[in-house]
Amino acid sequence: MRRNSLFGLGLAAVAAVVLAIVLVGREASENQTLDGDERMFAGLLGRANDVSIIEVVGGGEKFSIERVGERWIVPEKSNYPAKFEVVKKIIMDVAELELTAKKTNDPERHGVLGLASPSAEMGGALALQLFDQEGASLASLLVGDKDRSGRDLRYVRYPNDNQAWLGSGGPEVAVDLLDWVDKNLISIRHDRVRKIFFSHEDGDSAELERLDRALFKYSIKNLPSGMKMASPAIVNASGGALSFLQFLDVRPLVEVSAGVEPVTRTRLQTWDGLIVTISLFEYDDLIWVHISAVFDQQLFIPLEKSVEAEDSGVGLDKVQSIQREAQEIESRHNQWVYLIEDEKIEKLSRRSEDLMKADIPEEDSDVSPADEPSE
Repeated sequence: MRRNSLFGLGLAAVAAVVLAIVLVGREASENQTLDGDERMFAGLLGRANDVSIIEVVGGGEKFSIERVGERWIVPEKSNYPAKFEVVKKIIMDVAELELTAKKTNDPERHGVLGLASPSAEMGGALALQLFDQEGASLASLLVGDKDRSGRDLRYVRYPNDNQAWLGSGGPEVAVDLLDWVDKNLISIRHDRVRKIFFSHEDGDSAELERLDRALFKYSIKNLPSGMKMASPAIVNASGGALSFLQFLDVRPLVEVSAGVEPVTRTRLQTWDGLIVTISLFEYDDLIWVHISAVFDQQLFIPLEKSVEAEDSGVGLDKVQSIQREAQEIESRHNQWVYLIEDEKIEKLSRRSEDLMKADIPEEDSDVSPADEPSE
């Protein structure tokens, strides 16, 4: 009996050792570091210029970025131009992606690394595919979480392979479609603005003007008799309406302007002759803005007038610079309307009642000195 017990204990010990060896072997296999780094997509670096379509699926989103000629566009946003720097970085990050260490090949553990199916509610990966002009796949991968070590490492795997990898320099893929475009619309500094004209469809209008270039103070031009400025803070803030202007959404101009006039037109004129017109259209209960620009050399006022500046051609260079600025604004925005922050909309749609009020003299106190109670 004792011999059988000892024999049983011996078998249990052997089994435990074998199990430990298996577990250790599995752990070693899952965390195997490659002797030499190898690219996930060998040869893609040499074909980076062949990439014509980038497709992203994940986070409840599915969209593509496509190349047309020399431009990259976003088909899901009516072919609005994509930001080349973002596109280039994604392509190069995938082309230079190196597999540095094997991780798990157990599908049940993929979610921990953010490498589960893109449709998974938890731990879903981002599916990223690159295609050439004919639609042939150049790269296809699932992109998971970043490594917690803080290094530039990210978990990745091939779509039809359970083997997960730790990749060096994996791509940072944006799931917000607007992160693939340049959301900066225009930036006209407060100190450049000289005049602001507000004109509304119902006939209401107002004009603001800075009389001194060195001061950020506006006056109301042609202020009606019996009226005064309502709030200097509100009036002066109008000059910053186009500073660091970004958009929240974009759509083609023809969708919102067909057969309708803008509810408001606001025109900003700078000291250097740039005239920017913002047209506000109401569409789907939202206000969309259209931006156009021209340069009027007759309105150009040099910052410093001097014979030396004129002789050196500084004035001419400045004029040409503003001309190019106007052309760039016009060519970039002439086909589009944008959704912008409410704060900016408010500054761009001031009405006369926002800027001025009745100049009513303050009434004298009802209590005269004679009526004041004596101590």
